[in-house]
Amino acid sequence: MKKHFAAALVVLGISGIAAQSAVAGGAVDYRESVMTIYKWYLKPMKGMTTGKMAFDKAAFRKNAEGLATAAQLDLLAGFPEGSMDEDSRAKEKIWKKWSDFEGKFEAFQ
Repeated sequence: MKKHFAAALVVLGISGIAAQSAVAGGAVDYRESVMTIYKWYLKPMKGMTTGKMAFDKAAFRKNAEGLATAAQLDLLAGFPEGSMDEDSRAKEKIWKKWSDFEGKFEAFQ
């Protein structure tokens, strides 16, 4: 009986580690995808405001509206505890100064 209980604990522990790893991996994919969406809208807007592209009021408005819609995605959900790893391009200071990051995201929204 004790052997079965110990084996069950080991299996549950390994399952928990695997699940946490999968969540962290999914979180990295999620946050990078959200940031890619932001970039999709911001890049032409930057080009127009810096003179690298001709300014097109209708295109700028369309990108601004798309960005406003994308800003409603919960980017913060993509930063769960344990998701800071070497496969992520997210800066370590996000976790060290979480409230600052959170405030900047809320201001962005």
